[in-house]
Amino acid sequence: MKMSGEFVFIGVEARPGFVDQNKMNYLIGLAQGLDTYRTYIEAPLFQKIQTMIMQQKLSVYETVYADCDFNPAATKVSYCMKVLDIKSLKEGKVNA
Repeated sequence: MKMSGEFVFIGVEARPGFVDQNKMNYLIGLAQGLDTYRTYIEAPLFQKIQTMIMQQKLSVYETVYADCDFNPAATKVSYCMKVLDIKSLKEGKVNA
């Protein structure tokens, strides 16, 4: 189920895999109010966000609009919501 919302962008990071140290895992941190959400993201989204940060189109603690895929039947909480894309709200409100 697709869903979208406004979040505070906390950051992204790349970490070596737990089992295979040669495989990189990419994470994003988002917040809404007092709730925080950290989840794995795909490499292309990580690269897009890194590029936005380097071009100063996105900064930490900035409000962003995130498109997500919510799976209520996921077997683990960490797999119930996948972040598909984020957009900066610097230019104004994004229409859903």
